[in-house]
Amino acid sequence: MKVADVFSKLTTEPRPGLKKVDSEPGRGQRADDNVAGDRVDLSMRSREAGKMKEVLQATPDERLAMIESLKKEIGQGTYRVDSLKIADKMLDNLLTEQEIIDK
Repeated sequence: MKVADVFSKLTTEPRPGLKKVDSEPGRGQRADDNVAGDRVDLSMRSREAGKMKEVLQATPDERLAMIESLKKEIGQGTYRVDSLKIADKMLDNLLTEQEIIDK
């Protein structure tokens, strides 16, 4: 098909069944007309991604440096888990949760 053939089939006539909507608000429209406006509907995943982006932007550089250091240690196999520190944190969290429940 030639390009000239495509252009010859183009028309500026409105298609049957389509309602003409004025592009200027308030001109020829009533407030009760049911004309669809612009609308944004974000998915749950998109909102979560936005929230993660906000958290990352608010994260101090020192924290990011610590995370990178830990990734490097894990990758090299030199990271060692301190089980006593983990147990202490677990007990602290448990006691804190219990205090909240008791109140």
